Amino acid sequence: MRSSVRPPVSRRCTTWPCWASRGGALNAFLHGAVLLGAAKVDAAAFAPFANQWLVCVTGFHQRLADQIDRGAYPAEDATLETHLATIKYLVRESASAGIDIDWPARIQSLTERRNRREPHRHTRLSLLGGAEEGPEGLAARNRRAPEPST
Repeated sequence: MRSSVRPPVSRRCTTWPCWASRGGALNAFLHGAVLLGAAKVDAAAFAPFANQWLVCVTGFHQRLADQIDRGAYPAEDATLETHLATIKYLVRESASAGIDIDWPARIQSLTERRNRREPHRHTRLSLLGGAEEGPEGLAARNRRAPEPST
């Protein structure tokens, strides 16, 4: 059984969950700012839209957390195939603008491998277990997770 103990959250964001969330959000913002910069859009003009989107994203957290805890990843919002189309677009546009595509290309590769295994069945959360293991692998690892020491 998984522990209901929550890691402490600091105002300074020094815990690993905070770093993971912040790192992903900042990487996405920076990539978007650079991509739009190639189209002569100032990062300062992009920032309010990025901030607005981050507020919207927080609305997904509880639903996604429930799916992760259940080990079930139904395609309620979009399938991997839908996400893959947008990821390919991001990679293509980034490459044509001369922006490094290593990060989005890795996500594209993982998504393509997972989508080949079970097209139309899952959403992006199914990537959590890796393309080979899929959600079943993640759920199995979560069931085996040791209880935190006190």
